[in-house]
Amino acid sequence: MDIGKFTRQRKAPGYFQVALSQGICTQSTLSKFENNGKVPSLAILGQLCRRLGLTIDDLNDDDVQAVRHVRASLDKIEEAMMAEHFPQAIK
Repeated sequence: MDIGKFTRQRKAPGYFQVALSQGICTQSTLSKFENNGKVPSLAILGQLCRRLGLTIDDLNDDDVQAVRHVRASLDKIEEAMMAEHFPQAIK
């Protein structure tokens, strides 16, 4: 995960950690992510990224196309599971 990209995106418009984290998480949670690499929950990380105009995929060091493919596959599996189409989900 490219935490540096996240931090640069936050600092570019002059966002302080307190302002970015407001209503999403504590400033301490954001600080631990940026400084120590302690990744918060995906829900929190997603909200922080959206506030910065990023996606979680944007922070991935891996090939973006591969990540999008995996995410799309997982979304299809989740939909099949929720609809109780288990054979389709397994496939």
